[in-house]
Parts: sequence; C-alpha cells; structure tokens
Amino acid sequence: MPARILAIANRKGGVGKTTTAIHLAATLAIGSRRSLILDLDPQATATRALGFLASGGIPEGQAVGSDGGDRVRKTSDPGVDLVPGGPETSLAGGAAAGTWIASLIAREQAKYDFVFLDCPPSATDLILEAVGCAPEILVPTVCEPYAADGVQSMIELVSTARGAAQKDVGVLITMFDPTQAFAWDVARRIREEMGLRVWRAVIPRDPTVPRAAARGRTVIQEDPCSQAAVGYIELAREVLDHG
Repeated sequence: MPARILAIANRKGGVGKTTTAIHLAATLAIGSRRSLILDLDPQATATRALGFLASGGIPEGQAVGSDGGDRVRKTSDPGVDLVPGGPETSLAGGAAAGTWIASLIAREQAKYDFVFLDCPPSATDLILEAVGCAPEILVPTVCEPYAADGVQSMIELVSTARGAAQKDVGVLITMFDPTQAFAWDVARRIREEMGLRVWRAVIPRDPTVPRAAARGRTVIQEDPCSQAAVGYIELAREVLDHG
C-alpha cells in the first residue's frame, strides 16, 4: 500500500510545523511505520534538526526525476528518512515545484507508510503546490490571540488548491498552556465555531521540547514520559486510527 501523504502547513510561523513533522514521524517509527519527511522550507529547519546541512531544496531548473537536490537521506532514526531543504527551495517556481513534489512522491511513496510535507510559513505558492499534492492537511496552531485568524487564512488557501473538495483537513493545537485563560477561549473557538475537524490530541507547551532540540534529540528520546511526548504518542495513535 502506498504511503499516506500529509502536508503540515500553516501560513503563520512559530506554530510547531517542523516539530510536529519530526515528532510524528519519530513516534510512528516506534510502531514500525516508516516515514519520509520532505523539507520544503528554505530555512531547512527540519534538515538541521535531523543533523544535516541545509544544502538541498527544490533544484531550480533541474529535470524532474533527477537525483540532484532530492536525494533521500537516512537519519539516525531507522524509521525516518529525509529529503533535505535549503535555499534553492525559495527559487523554485510554483508549478515547477508542484511537479517536482509530485514526481518525488510518486517515486518514493511505495517505500514508506507516511510522507510528511513540511511546508514553509510564508511562501504561499509553495504551500499551495504542496497542499495540492497531499490528500491530508494537518494545520498546527497555537492558542494565542489571532491564532484562529491564521487557521482561517490557511483553510481559505486550501480551498484554492487542486482537489480542494477532497482534502481531509485537521487542526492540531500545539504549545497549549492551560494556565492561560485566553488559550482555552481560542481552543474553544477553533473547536466549536469554525466548523473544522480538530485532532483530539493536544500538544502542551513543554520545556522538554527545546531542551531535546538543543541536544539533537526528539522528546521521545529525551523523556518519553514528558507531556509533549505523551501528546505526540496520542497524536500518532489518532493518525493511525483516522487512516
């Protein structure tokens, strides 16, 4: 069975897109599911977090299917592979980027259970092409003032993508701080007023996440009993059940 393709996207930065891509893949690997992360961010955050140099990306003007910028790299986690990102990604044209992404998925998806497209926050054309290639869209969001507006903006963008009517869109609440009253209000608005499917799993704000990142580790490796680790384990179970 070919891999499930999920684009992890939000037009707002700092909401945990890359953290979610890496930790969801790592958590699924515990259950022997193989994942490929495609780093589409010119800043190559996922690439650096997984121990590689930011030298990849979508090759400008390169023939689709060539093995230049899209070589798959093995990470330290045997269940997680990576297609590195890099500055070249910002130079790729919209339609050309979509063709490159679709070609790479077609070539690689039979080898994996999941392919995660880690989208940049602000490159609208690139997000649109990635979303067009993914039947499933996971939209991470923090529960801060105006966060719901960012989610709505992302949903509006998805509505313009190829095959929009068939997209399975789910919102993931990340970095949730239960001590903040407004966080509960924003979460309620997202769950009850926007008419969107929201993953039951919630990723809490947890100092284990930056501590693990500083050591080049996931929270699963750092402290599998931490709140964030538990949240990602619950998310992985839910993703499997949803499929």
